[in-house]
Amino acid sequence: ILWDSADSYVMRHIALKFDAIPGSLYYKSASYLATLPDRFKDTPIYEETVRFQLKHHYDYDNFRRVMEYIRNGGMEVKVLEDLSEPTPIARPIFDLGVEAEFYDDQSFKDMLLSRVLNLVCLSCLYSWRKPVRDLLQEVLCPSCGGREVSVVKWRREETTEALKKRMDGVKLSDEEERLILNVDMAADLVKLYGGRAFIALSVRGVGPLTAYPILAKRHSDEEEFFRELREAMREYMETRDYWDDTGKTSMK
Repeated sequence: ILWDSADSYVMRHIALKFDAIPGSLYYKSASYLATLPDRFKDTPIYEETVRFQLKHHYDYDNFRRVMEYIRNGGMEVKVLEDLSEPTPIARPIFDLGVEAEFYDDQSFKDMLLSRVLNLVCLSCLYSWRKPVRDLLQEVLCPSCGGREVSVVKWRREETTEALKKRMDGVKLSDEEERLILNVDMAADLVKLYGGRAFIALSVRGVGPLTAYPILAKRHSDEEEFFRELREAMREYMETRDYWDDTGKTSMK
């Protein structure tokens, strides 16, 4: 069992030491790392990975102690079912790129409504956070009462600084222009579609450009709307190696 459980993260470090992968892959995404065990199967890299795990990652004495506790009734094992969110231990599995497959329709909806968004008022630049379920009615800035509310999905601090520079009339770099364009487009969606825009923008990998055609479509029912959002997330998860590697501001 242990031989077939070589950890891809450990294997990355071993492969780097062997110069088997370029150093630029040090921070490669989890979906890519998951391919390493098959790639290096039956090689010294695989063997060294297993050896390293056996020596540094496994605590056999305490493992035997835990098994004995369970056997003697000193430790209870509970099975958790029908959870709306992955457990902390299960979360890395979801991050391998198959998250959308694990949610049924209702769980996916509940997950989106529970997500907390970073909001910013484009009138006074006040920023705050709120769960999506509290953004389904008209949203006003808590500071100035303005309606120019947007969502900051990526690079919040840099985006805030760019917004301040724009307000002060300072010349912006091309990258700062892209950051602000993302926020402006999100604000436009909020004006047009209200709470549904917040729901769409809460989906992982879905930015204003991806959200707009989904929001603009006339859906037969709410379930169809959420199914399209789920499909958009699945598409992002399958292609995120590209988006993660561009190093640019995502406009999706």
